[in-house]
Amino acid sequence: DVVLEQLLHSEVMYSHDGTDSLQDSFTLEPSYLDDTFKQVAIQVSIEAVDDTVPEVLHNTHLVVNESMSVEITTAQLKATDTDVSASELVYTVTKHPNHGTLLLRNGETQSFSQADI
Repeated sequence: DVVLEQLLHSEVMYSHDGTDSLQDSFTLEPSYLDDTFKQVAIQVSIEAVDDTVPEVLHNTHLVVNESMSVEITTAQLKATDTDVSASELVYTVTKHPNHGTLLLRNGETQSFSQADI
């Protein structure tokens, strides 16, 4: 049984199991000596955290004619992450091309999102 003293000294805790759930609940029945009181339902809101690694589904090479540009599509590059939207899944250039430029909306870019593709 949970004693009021334990609640007042933060000895009773709720520990989430790590699943991708957003809500939980449990019910308590308070009592004192031989008296029991109305049950209390505790609602728990779980804040999602980005704890998964993006999964790369497509990563194929590009073919482009000399002096031309080619669009990068999801057929060439696609990743997913269950914790974030496509606009939040961002690719950052860590090594620039030696013989071309990476463009986003006709301007040179250092990063772009999956939603941009």
